[in-house]
Amino acid sequence: MLQEAQLYNEQHPITGLLCYGDGCFIQLLEGAVYPVEALYAKIQADPRHYHVTTLRHAPSPLRFFADWRMALVSAEPQEMYWLLTHLEARHQHLVMPQVPITHPHLLTLLTAFSAQAQSSIR
Repeated sequence: MLQEAQLYNEQHPITGLLCYGDGCFIQLLEGAVYPVEALYAKIQADPRHYHVTTLRHAPSPLRFFADWRMALVSAEPQEMYWLLTHLEARHQHLVMPQVPITHPHLLTLLTAFSAQAQSSIR
């Protein structure tokens, strides 16, 4: 599935991150509006995916994963739980994680969500 996604993303200038852990996924998609929305509709319609939830939908002039057609990170269950909790909280000011997040791609994911939250507040 990852190779399929990377090929599709290469053909449609989409970049991003796919994080997997404890049976859950977090995905950040970057690119022009139409290709990203078309891909997201495809993901929502895919019967392999369920409980698809949009955590944030916002344009950004930056690509945080510009060199990755789809980076893949495996997270430990505690990391995944904290990431999901933190990202779902959206506009609440949460303290830094009790679980140390050290993977550079996961730190970039948190930076991306934080940057989008700041730009939507202005």
